[in-house]
Order: sequence, then structure tokens, then C-alpha cells
Amino acid sequence: LHMRVWECDAETQEPQGALGDESYAIGAFEVTPADYVLPVPEHDWEAAWSRLPVHRADTFRLTALGNVREAVKALQETLGGAVCRGTDAVDPTTSSHTLLLSGAMLPAAGRVMAECRVSAGST
Repeated sequence: LHMRVWECDAETQEPQGALGDESYAIGAFEVTPADYVLPVPEHDWEAAWSRLPVHRADTFRLTALGNVREAVKALQETLGGAVCRGTDAVDPTTSSHTLLLSGAMLPAAGRVMAECRVSAGST
């Protein structure tokens, strides 16, 4: 991280002159979609979903995850948003599950929703 430091007038907050440059080492970090989604609960998820102007469906293989419960947790952490209708609760014996999320995209605050269908196996 590199920044230029300025001295400012205490009353006007106007810069008076540069004091110099400062540098700080920072470690690696990961940015995910969850960093840009503000959780906003949606009590009538289906009605809100139907009002969205655009819907997109994708299929992903989550091969590094051991079971449906782990996949649901990973999706929730990666995508962000508020869990709707208690869909974060996964029966440990199930082979499929649907996770519903809702939120607002930052900084524009546009509405975002996700219907994540998770299933175990090769499909």
C-alpha cells in the first residue's frame, strides 16, 4: 500500500503541503461477490424474484466440497446476501437442496437475488 501524506490546516481542512510518501506491506487477500452485496432479507422471495427484470441460470461443479451442506455454506459465504426462508438449514442426509439469497449490490444498491440449486453427485 503506497500513499502520499499531506499536512492539512486544522480549521479549513485544506492541504498545506506534502509531508512525504509512506509505504506499508500488505498480505494477499481475496475479494468475492459477498464483499459487494449488502444482505437485505426478502420475506416474499418468490414475488420479489418474479419482479426482477433479468434472470440468469448457471451450473457449477463444486468438486472441492464434500457434501451438500458444505456446498450450501460455501455458496452463502461466497455470494453474500441474506438467507431467505431458512434455506441455510440443510438436512445432513439430503442429496439436493435449494438456497435462496437476497441483497443489494454495492455501491449502486441494485437488487440481487440468487436461487442456488445444489445436488450431490456428478450432475
